[in-house]
This record gives sequence, structure tokens and C-alpha cells, in this order.
Amino acid sequence: MKVPFLDMWRMHGPLEEEFVTSFRKILGKNGFTKGDELSEFESNFAAWIGTDYCTGVGSGHDAIVLGLQACGLKKGQKVIAPAMTFISTITAIIQAGGEPVLVDVDSEGLIDLNKAEELIKSGIDFMVPVHLYGQIVNPKELIRLKEVYNIKIFEDCAQAHGAQRDGIRAGTVGDGAAFSFYPGKNLGALGDGGAFVTSNQDFNQKMIALREHGQTKKYYHKYIGSTSRLDNIQASFLNTKLRYMDEWNLHRINVAKSYSEQIHNDQIKLISNKLDGSHVYHLVIATSDNIDDLSMHLENNQIGFGRHYPIPIHHLECFKQFGWDKKSYPNAEYIAYNSISLPVFPGMSPTEVELVANAMNSFGLSQLRVAS
Repeated sequence: MKVPFLDMWRMHGPLEEEFVTSFRKILGKNGFTKGDELSEFESNFAAWIGTDYCTGVGSGHDAIVLGLQACGLKKGQKVIAPAMTFISTITAIIQAGGEPVLVDVDSEGLIDLNKAEELIKSGIDFMVPVHLYGQIVNPKELIRLKEVYNIKIFEDCAQAHGAQRDGIRAGTVGDGAAFSFYPGKNLGALGDGGAFVTSNQDFNQKMIALREHGQTKKYYHKYIGSTSRLDNIQASFLNTKLRYMDEWNLHRINVAKSYSEQIHNDQIKLISNKLDGSHVYHLVIATSDNIDDLSMHLENNQIGFGRHYPIPIHHLECFKQFGWDKKSYPNAEYIAYNSISLPVFPGMSPTEVELVANAMNSFGLSQLRVAS
């Protein structure tokens, strides 16, 4: 039996008729942008996250670029960011006018806040923590850094829809935050989309302008903006899916819990193993010193898997002008080169979880038998 890495139909199939009805409604009234569907989703998503405002945009990447600008990032300003993240975090900082300054991550892939604090003490006053894999960076510590040093914090929540710790939800800690609705995300569109959330009215008003050519009203352009809209069709689909998010996140957590109970192999380690709601398991990450052999083993057992992200940020050719020391980020390097992502999605069956666990547990056994 083949186990897919991701099967979105198990979420979308039961909602097909509702999606079709929404599409026909929008098609019939010719209302494709800036309509009631978008306003309703923005209101509902802000309420679910716990912020005062939400502004829908065309992608999670745009939400970071425009969101940083809305929050006051200045041209040439240095911005602390983790060395383990998707490239979008770093390129967005650059495109928004900032200069990324990398910090290594801890053993679970989250930005090392102790090292970040040293950079803050040196005078850097803008930081983009990434809630990687679905786990929230310690929110109380982020709040402390913000209060003690008067820095700006912009959260990259692209993988952390609904993650919370100590009663604090991802997206509510910083001056602003970005979410991605790429189809494979915990809350994904049936195309693409993103959102900026904040509780600062001024930042929100600027973001609304920036997403539409910088205009504050038609043909009155206060800023150099962009064209980045979350259309009504995608907003409607997202609004439908939002109703199921708590249920779907719980399913992901239960899959991760089953993995932690069933996978027992000294050659494999599950990282970021948090089952308290602070991790909503966009990804379940396993590490091994024999990652290529493990990948081949899973392929041979028809187990889908991913690699997030196999080339460290500081090794990518497009960033060579920054001259980042390749020896300064050992945890980011280890995770990049030695991790895989296991299947996790709403609707994944106990049988599929068991098949994945059995494949993980059998890794290395054939080699051990040969050796003996």
C-alpha cells in the first residue's frame, strides 16, 4: 500500500459542492476582487488568529514583503532572521529593502533567541522569527525582547496557522505577521494567497494601500506599492476551510503523537516533538545521519516524504554577495542535510501512520543482519 506525502482531496472532497456553489455565486455576480467574500474572510481570519486586522494578498511571500514595508522597515536596515527557513523569508526581507543578518537555529529548527539577543544588543532592531514546521517560537521570550530592547518583530507564520503557546497564538506577538495560503499549507487555498495580520491600525492602513499600487483612494498614490490581491474566489474557499481548521490541526497533532509512540529506531530522531498545541505539524521532521539511505528505504517501501530544506540558506548562490560564514550555522546545516519530512495531513488513516512507522522502524535492519 502506497502512503502519499500529502493528499488534499481528503479535505477537499467533502467540501466540493460548497466550493462549486461559492464559485457559481461569484461567477454570476462578476465580483472577483475586493468583495464581500474577501471582507468576510479577513474578518474571520483575524478573529481566529486574535488580531484586530487582516489584509489578504496574493501570496505569503507578498505578505512578508509588503508587511515589512507596512511595519516601517527602512531601506538598508538590518534584519535578524534564522538560517533555517524557506528562501522566501530571506528574499522578502531583501525585496522589502532590508539586509538579512542570519542567526543559527536550535536543534528543533527555531531561531536561537540567545544569539539573536546578542545581535540586538549590537544595535540591530528588527527581527523576523520563523515559526518553522508549524511550531511557534517562544512567544514570551519574543515579547520580552520587544519590550526590553524596543525592537520591531515581524512573524513569519507561513507554516504555523493556529499554533499557540502559553495562551499566545502565532501572529499576535509582533508588530505584524505574514501567513501563506499556498495549497499545501494547514490552511491552503485552491490556488495561492496570503495575509498580513496586525493589531496596529496605521500598519494595516498602509498595507491596504501597498497591496494596490500604494493608493489611499482611487488614483491617489501615497506609496510605491504593488498589485497583490487575494481574490474573492480564493477568499471564499478559505472561509469554508477555516471552519475546519481546529479539527484538522488536531488531526495533524494526533498523527505526530502516533509517530512518536510507534517509531523506535536509534538511527532516526523525530525533532520538534511537541504535542501541547504549540506545534500544529505542518511538517513532521525526522533526522538521520544516513538520510540518503533512509530516503531510498522509504521510496522502496512506497512511503511519500519531502525535504525541507536540503540546501542551507547561506549556501545558496543567490546570496553569495552577503559572504555569510558557512561555519557559523551548524544546526541549520545539520537539519538541512540530514532531515526528511514524513506524511501528515487531515484524513490520514491509522493504517497509513502504522505503515510509515513500520518502514521507519525497519530502516537499518537489513544492514544489521548482513553485518552480523
